[in-house]
Amino acid sequence: MRRIRWYRPRALKKMTIEMPATSPFIYPAAPTDFTPWDKETKERAEEAREEEQKAMGLEGRRIPKGDGKTLREQAEELLKGKKPWRPGWMDWDLGGGGLRGEVDAGVGT
Repeated sequence: MRRIRWYRPRALKKMTIEMPATSPFIYPAAPTDFTPWDKETKERAEEAREEEQKAMGLEGRRIPKGDGKTLREQAEELLKGKKPWRPGWMDWDLGGGGLRGEVDAGVGT
């Protein structure tokens, strides 16, 4: 048995306008001064966005940063006993006199 597919055709959107027959439509001239639209700032923002996407995307993962130790170097230091293990939250700066390092929670006292 043949299967019949029912579908709705794509809508065609049309707009009709009335124009005087004496003067045809003329496109305005392209602007030469883009300061009202702040084109320079827009272009700088696009460049910054592209750089950020490049750094965050697959290409950014392949570019070595060089601003810290690699995971392998850190693991070797831990295994050789050169550096004791500490949880990462102990190094967090919680700002303005917040907690830093170990804290006595007062549990069981």
